[in-house]
Parts: sequence; structure tokens; C-alpha cells
Amino acid sequence: MLAVIFAVSLYSRLASFVLVLHALFILWVVFGAYLAWSRPVLRWLHTGEVAAAYDFWRAGSGRHQVPGIIKCFGARPDFLRQVIEFSNTVHFSEGHLSRRHKEMIASHVSYLNRCPY
Repeated sequence: MLAVIFAVSLYSRLASFVLVLHALFILWVVFGAYLAWSRPVLRWLHTGEVAAAYDFWRAGSGRHQVPGIIKCFGARPDFLRQVIEFSNTVHFSEGHLSRRHKEMIASHVSYLNRCPY
């Protein structure tokens, strides 16, 4: 009889622990969704070289929101700046095609590849 009571008590404690873990996970997901929804909240994370590289991109593009493909390189600010400069040189310099046509081609290729960027 005592073993049955101990087993039920242990099972109840384990179930309670699992429920608490699930509640914490749900809070974590909701908080993460909120941060992803309100991206300006994360702006304070971008300081120093990363913020300077983002400002450099904003000045060159004329857009306010930095796209995700640029943010992928945020862990390496030195490389991020090189990627931005390379992109501006290769993709958006005047040549046989205007910048508008190059962006239309890039958008269509992204659509065909089902790329979210």
C-alpha cells in the first residue's frame, strides 16, 4: 500500500513538473513571437560595428528596415560591411541593366526559389 502511495505521489510530482515546463515553454514562445512582431524592441541589441554597418546599408538603400538577408551577417560586422559593399558594387552599379531591372530579376528569382528574402 505504501509503495502505491509513493508511486502516485512521484507520478503527481513528475506530472506537475512537466506542466510547469510546458507553461514556461509557452511563455518563451509567446515572448519570442512578441519580440519578432515588434522588431524595434530589438534595436538596442544592434550597437557598435553592427549598428554602423546597418546605418551604412540604410544610407545606401534609402530604406528604413534592414532585410533579414543582411541581418544574417550581423554576427560578423566586418564581413557584413564587405557584403554590403560587394552587393552595391555588383548588383546595383549602373551597367547594361538599370538598378530597377536588376531588382525585378532578383525578386523574380527569389520568388521562383521560394526565398522569403
